[in-house]
Amino acid sequence: MTPIREKIALRIKQLGVTKKSVCEDLGLTLQNFSSFLTGKRCFPIDDLEMVLMYLGLTVKPKDYRPSPVVTEQPPVSAEDIRSGRHALIRQKIRLRIGELGLAYNSVAASAELNANSLSSFLGGRRGLNIRHIEALFSVLDLALVDKEGFTFGGTVKAEAAEGGGT
Repeated sequence: MTPIREKIALRIKQLGVTKKSVCEDLGLTLQNFSSFLTGKRCFPIDDLEMVLMYLGLTVKPKDYRPSPVVTEQPPVSAEDIRSGRHALIRQKIRLRIGELGLAYNSVAASAELNANSLSSFLGGRRGLNIRHIEALFSVLDLALVDKEGFTFGGTVKAEAAEGGGT
C-alpha cells in the first residue's frame, strides 16, 4: 500500500466504519474501492477527494501543527459530498507551490511528471495517478492529516462495531 492508501485504510478503522458503508454512502463500487486500497487499481481523483472529505482527511504540510483550540464542525453528509465537484488535492498542491515560491516546471520535474500534465491537473482538466500525486506530496512536503474538529456524518454499520464486515 502507498501512504495515501494506508492513511485511508487506517482512518476507516479509526472511525469504525466498513469499506462497504463508505461505498454505499458515496455511491462507489466496493470492488473498485477495495482494489484501490490494495494497490491493484487506480481511482479517479474526484472519487478520491470524496473519500477524503467523507473520512475527515485533509492535506497539510508535513510540519503542520494543529491549533490548540479546536472548534467542532457540523457533520457533512455523504449526499453533500456526492453533490459537488471537489478540488481539495488540486487546491492544496497549487497553494503549496505558491507558498514555497516554486516554478511548475521544477515541481513537475522533481515529481517525474510532465509540466503540461501538472498544469492540466491543477486546472481540473485531467487526473493523475496515485503515484504522481504521492510524488507531488513528497516534493512539496505534504501529508494527509485528520481534519480538526471533524464530526463523522456517515453511516456506521453494526458489523463494523462487532469487528466483522468488509
